Amino acid sequence: MPKAAFAKSLCLLFLVTACEGEPAGNVDDHTDDPNDPDNSDSGMDTNTTDGDTDTNAASDTSSDTGSDSDTDGHSTCFDPIAPKPASLSTDWSKIYTFTRYLKIEGYNIHVLGTASVSDWMMRESCRFIESVVSTFKNSEDQAKMSGHKAYLTTMADPPINDSGQRNGGGKLISLFCEDPVCAIGDDGQYRPWTIPAHELGHSIEYNLGLTDESDALYSAHIDNWDVLPRELFAWGTERWFASRKDGTDRDDMPSWEYDYFSTVFDAGNNWLPACTR
Repeated sequence: MPKAAFAKSLCLLFLVTACEGEPAGNVDDHTDDPNDPDNSDSGMDTNTTDGDTDTNAASDTSSDTGSDSDTDGHSTCFDPIAPKPASLSTDWSKIYTFTRYLKIEGYNIHVLGTASVSDWMMRESCRFIESVVSTFKNSEDQAKMSGHKAYLTTMADPPINDSGQRNGGGKLISLFCEDPVCAIGDDGQYRPWTIPAHELGHSIEYNLGLTDESDALYSAHIDNWDVLPRELFAWGTERWFASRKDGTDRDDMPSWEYDYFSTVFDAGNNWLPACTR
């Protein structure tokens, strides 16, 4: 990968929209793929929350997916949106009040939204996460997502830090801002499920313990891979699920990257997210 392209992408890191702001401290938030310097995304170190919760602990005991959220195949994403269980701890409790709740029973994944989050975003995010996890190649990896918390906000809510960060992904945690999902961003480009795919990609890489494997692969094929090492798998996740702003998908991946993602996801499962609003 040419150094000039990387330099350009680094400059553009500071030209992202309000839902894609640059974080402080050791939270990763890099929105630009060197191959697509106007991409949207952000990654997060889950140890940089407000200190009120145990981020890494499991909490309580979208088209045709083939997943079974509970034992009878019913997706609990279509259950009534409930109040957040009082026993369920949340991150960023000094910033957000999460009042809306769905649970993906089959995988023990929690979807939480602020009062400003729409029913559409609650249900479609729930189905998106459920469907992505259902495409994992083996059940052992699916089990590693247990306890994951997906937090949903909107631009009516504050960012998580003074730098304006509103999206992120880390170990057993992800954060999506609703406004840029299936919408045109401030840059005039249409975003499908770009941000959720990217942030969930961060979480998958951490939850499945893939960082060393990713580093070995990308370092062998990409120059300057170590400038933004944790973004590479997340960008690949966008492409695998056809959620890139540039319209590329898994068929556009180089063979070495496609083969890597095929060890995580079932390449025979053709589920893709759809924008329904």
